[in-house]
Amino acid sequence: MKKQLEIIGIITLFVCVGFCGCTNNPLDIEKNKFVGTWKMIEGSAGVSGATGDFVATYTFFSDGSVPIEHIGGSFSSAWKVKDGKLVINVGGDVPGSLAYAYDYSFSESNTILTLINSKGVQAVYQKQ
Repeated sequence: MKKQLEIIGIITLFVCVGFCGCTNNPLDIEKNKFVGTWKMIEGSAGVSGATGDFVATYTFFSDGSVPIEHIGGSFSSAWKVKDGKLVINVGGDVPGSLAYAYDYSFSESNTILTLINSKGVQAVYQKQ
């Protein structure tokens, strides 16, 4: 009987230790908020560095890609969350690509995304 209790205790210990490694990485949780399609609902196209008025749509994929579509065309790009900012590399995540870093905030149960560029220009996006 004592041997069975020891075995059950050891198994319980291994199960507890195994579950301790199942915590989610806070950065992954934050990145997952972005995944999906976001359409500009207010603000300025200048937040992306572009000129003129257009409604930008971002589709953030979990693999780090984000094709940017607007009335002027579309661009293959890459995205990541780094140092508390959303970084979008227009042209992909390669040397020489044009990188934009945004302060961001989520609201309304993570369905509204506000981006603010380094000049303070703001745009608001709604998850589709």
